[in-house]
Amino acid sequence: MKILMVNTGVFPVPSQGGAENHVYYISRSLSEQGIKVDLVSDIGDDAKFGNINIYPVNLPELSLFDKGFKGYMLRHASGGVYAFKKARELLKSDHYDIIHVHGRVAPFLLSFFKRDTPLVFTLHDNPPSREQSSYYIYKISYKLFQETAVKRANHVITVHTRLRKELVSRKVSSGKISVIPNGVDTNLFSSQKENLRENAVLFVGWLTKRKGVNYLLEAISDTNVKLIIIGDGPERFHLMQLANCLGIKAQVTFTGIVDVNKLIEYYSSASIFVLASLREAFPLSLLEAMSCNLPVISTNTSGMPEIIKGGYNGFLVEPRNVKQLRERIQYLIENHELCKEMGENARKTVEEKYSWDVIARETIKIYEKVLEEKQ
Repeated sequence: MKILMVNTGVFPVPSQGGAENHVYYISRSLSEQGIKVDLVSDIGDDAKFGNINIYPVNLPELSLFDKGFKGYMLRHASGGVYAFKKARELLKSDHYDIIHVHGRVAPFLLSFFKRDTPLVFTLHDNPPSREQSSYYIYKISYKLFQETAVKRANHVITVHTRLRKELVSRKVSSGKISVIPNGVDTNLFSSQKENLRENAVLFVGWLTKRKGVNYLLEAISDTNVKLIIIGDGPERFHLMQLANCLGIKAQVTFTGIVDVNKLIEYYSSASIFVLASLREAFPLSLLEAMSCNLPVISTNTSGMPEIIKGGYNGFLVEPRNVKQLRERIQYLIENHELCKEMGENARKTVEEKYSWDVIARETIKIYEKVLEEKQ
């Protein structure tokens, strides 16, 4: 079986983007299980692909991409167009059994130019929420690109069950939707508990308003907790200002983007991993942290209850509830043995349900189903 895997076009892999890292790891696992994969994606220096053929998107680096929200949207739109153009070139010159595409713009465009090749679309994002900034821009983008791609695809994969239910409520046939969660490389992301940072809370992600990092900063004020923020994005400068205003500048470290080896060091040395997102699909960073024996605290959104079992491998809190978030952080910091036990349970959870080998096998079943339906 030969697959054309099309990345979002936004960031090289591996990267800070959850969808991009998903593509990176699922492509490798599919290849290891005997699937021939041609991958449309820019790649970073840390990428290791083995037998996969790489076709770079070659998205240029423009200063406009760094101009806040407008730059963020421009990068996504441009990346999708570049990824589509490269994929279309390959479709004209080669035969593929399946096109598997991710993102917003590329799935939309390829759904019109796929010819007779079945298209599988992995939907990573929840529908936009009225509570998020620039709601109407996101809503237009979602309805134009992602909803159209969902309707035109041969099969849709969602990363959690709530998203599947949302699509069914929008009159998408339940028979063309499967739920396959994100995964984690349990061999790569494993604990190296050597240089522990006492009372250290870790956040990893793209710094946008929906990640709720401002609430996390408020939650650690009036505590002796240290917060390490890994990642970059349009909200970074505002968050640094907020830390200063809250009087916790000395407690907070902004590392920017780090390579995967450094990332694993941070996972291994922290006490707790926290996501305070206003909305979230199925973040890879959460699984990576759990794979490194970290207990997790996350807001109760979207796919989080499918991963986190309160009191077993972490805790769920309500979005924007700073008091609840602070109490859970303090509780784990003060109970070292419980923190350790929940971290061990977090590792068990990902080993049993979320290794990329398991995710790849489930994805292959979808490919086989789509090809059977084509006959």
